[in-house]
Amino acid sequence: MSQDEPTREQAEQVEQPSREQAERAMRQLLADHDLPEPDEILDHDDGGIVCLWHEPKVAVVVDLEPRAA
Repeated sequence: MSQDEPTREQAEQVEQPSREQAERAMRQLLADHDLPEPDEILDHDDGGIVCLWHEPKVAVVVDLEPRAA
């Protein structure tokens, strides 16, 4: 394991981002790359978000569940 990689215990202690943080990060990512804002941002079943653009028909799901070890 590289020195830069967190240990399993450290990774488990990292707080999962909130829905609001995910939405802010997505909006910032889009703005940084001069991409259009989504037409809708919906709640996803797992606590994440779904960003929808109506034209063209595009959806991006931001999953906030922790990764399986």
